[in-house]
Amino acid sequence: MPPETYDIAVVGGGTAGCFAAAAAARDGLDVALLERKSASEGGHIACGDAIKGTSTFPDVIDREYLREESFTNENIQRARFENPKTGENLDIGFGDASGAVVDRKRYGEVLLEEADRAGADVHYDTVVQDVVQNGAVTGVTATARGSVREFEANIVVDAAGSLSLLQDRTDFEETTFDTNVNYQQFCSAYREIVEVPEPVEWHDAIVFKPASELGYLWYFPRTPTEINVGLGFQMNKPPMKLVEELKRDLRTRPEFEDATVKDKLGAALPTRRPYDSAVAPGYIAVGDAAGHVNPCTGGGIPGAAK
Repeated sequence: MPPETYDIAVVGGGTAGCFAAAAAARDGLDVALLERKSASEGGHIACGDAIKGTSTFPDVIDREYLREESFTNENIQRARFENPKTGENLDIGFGDASGAVVDRKRYGEVLLEEADRAGADVHYDTVVQDVVQNGAVTGVTATARGSVREFEANIVVDAAGSLSLLQDRTDFEETTFDTNVNYQQFCSAYREIVEVPEPVEWHDAIVFKPASELGYLWYFPRTPTEINVGLGFQMNKPPMKLVEELKRDLRTRPEFEDATVKDKLGAALPTRRPYDSAVAPGYIAVGDAAGHVNPCTGGGIPGAAK
């Protein structure tokens, strides 16, 4: 099969990939957005779901549609920090500002819809395996429903997330791309979406609690009865031990008695500063693939959108 030719090939249909694809397509470029998941699973990504509203999002998508479809709690007024040693809580208000918690899957679905509406060709079930490089990066190869496909492009946008395979496959010698990257600069995250019988009293807060190991637990209310609960921890720590710590903490909270787990998912995320350089000839990394996150928490939606 001959290569498919585009101006830009975007690898990964998360926040950064969708905004990059939509922005380029709206500028009149031919864009391929390569998403490894199926159309039904697109947008299903492990995330804390908390963001600071739509004001930081580029105006290349219908932001009001995104808000109406996926912003399930727009009344986050404070952050609560729990001290497990003293049992005390520290509440810090957001003043005149407010935060939001989203339904991450619906949020992701809308972004993919908007990239498509902007004119990008969205290729689902397309798993990128390698880069095509002759000095500069000139495209990628992928498998799609059992077939090998090649996508030629003037620019490859790496939006494939933390520890991107593309960065392992690309020869960055003689480029400025930041290769001073190691596993200690990343953490693992695990989250569950939990339905509780009664509304929680802190439905206007995002709640943080330090874990016994190097990491933290979070409780982010999508609605008063649907809570994103999770934890982040350094990748050199045993994951099952820390997941059990989350479950133990849930058992100590009366509001989670008789709760139902609706979904569970894990992922890796950077907890480091943005890459010193995320570009090479024919190649640019964005979002988690370039460390565009809050380095303290790994929160990445606003940075990826920009």
